[in-house]
Amino acid sequence: MTLRIQLVRVLRAVRLNSVRLLRLAAFLALAGLAFMVWSLLDPRPIPIMAAMSVGQGLGTLSFVIFLVVVVQDAWRANRKRKLDDSKEEEDDK
Repeated sequence: MTLRIQLVRVLRAVRLNSVRLLRLAAFLALAGLAFMVWSLLDPRPIPIMAAMSVGQGLGTLSFVIFLVVVVQDAWRANRKRKLDDSKEEEDDK
């Protein structure tokens, strides 16, 4: 079983569509930015370490979720285009 099929099954089980995933990605990005700003405003070791670990982790997770949505939408568009092309070929015959 490919990774893509496993990912699609997980997303269907959780019932997360593209809009919800993008909202989650945006929220995670904002939370990561909050950690970064905290470390700029309070340059002690704990906020800096939190920004470097938690903030970067949230930002990376946000980016991965965004990439998943982009790939999923591109895959759907490609599949739809192939189906439309095959229907046109059947209609031409």
